[in-house]
Amino acid sequence: MRKRLPDTRDGATQKFQILARAEDGSTQEIEGYIQSGLYSDGRLGEIFVKVGKAGSTEALFDHWAIAVSVALQHGAPVEELMKKFTFTRFEPSGAVKSVEGIKRCTSPLDLVARWILSKYGKKEEVIAEDAA
Repeated sequence: MRKRLPDTRDGATQKFQILARAEDGSTQEIEGYIQSGLYSDGRLGEIFVKVGKAGSTEALFDHWAIAVSVALQHGAPVEELMKKFTFTRFEPSGAVKSVEGIKRCTSPLDLVARWILSKYGKKEEVIAEDAA
């Protein structure tokens, strides 16, 4: 059964930048934000992902975050859910700025999943910093 979050809740916001190589060899900086919403007992109950690229990619991240949030509200374990998205490979990928403990990502979903694991996962479940 779905357990909805209270109207007022704690959470965190993380700004990130991915320095990705463009097709012409130049470096392109993609900015975004990860936001989390917590139950009163500190469990993760929802996420929001905003990536600075307008268009269909932005909608895809919005809907992925909604699906993950609904899964969390139905009791899906954070660790099992986020491990499914670590090291997924698609553009943009590359060096990461402004996120403690994560220097590179293989996709924005990889970055989000590893950040969530670092904040809300069991400490022994955190994915090592070796994404290339």
